[in-house]
Amino acid sequence: MLIDLENLNPGTWFDMTDEVKVCLRVCDTEAMRKIRLKTTTKKNEFKKIDGKHERFTWEESDDEMQMDMIYDYCIVDWEGIIDKKTGLGVPCNSENKKLLMGKHLQFAKFISDSLDLLRRQIEGEASQEQEEPEKNC
Repeated sequence: MLIDLENLNPGTWFDMTDEVKVCLRVCDTEAMRKIRLKTTTKKNEFKKIDGKHERFTWEESDDEMQMDMIYDYCIVDWEGIIDKKTGLGVPCNSENKKLLMGKHLQFAKFISDSLDLLRRQIEGEASQEQEEPEKNC
């Protein structure tokens, strides 16, 4: 197996239309951990119950920010998305990713479906790799 250690999760291009393609990658464990750290905070509350002081701890997360960061990570690049007013290509940046995922239903569905397909492909490859050594034993 050949591995590029400098780019372990490079992304895969998907054709949305004849003119539009989007490069996507699955949100790996390390990226998800970093996103979770940025979007989750631990909260503590102290209460007196039956004369004893009790500490309650829970986590609060900013779910909207978490989804924005996940899609920002998963959408690597795009080609062929043109601004109707200017006729220029729309830059693939965090702001535009958030805008398209939040308000362009066709784009959001395409991204969601494509990421599901990519996950299934990766899971299929992983299960094949796990099965192969068993066949050779």
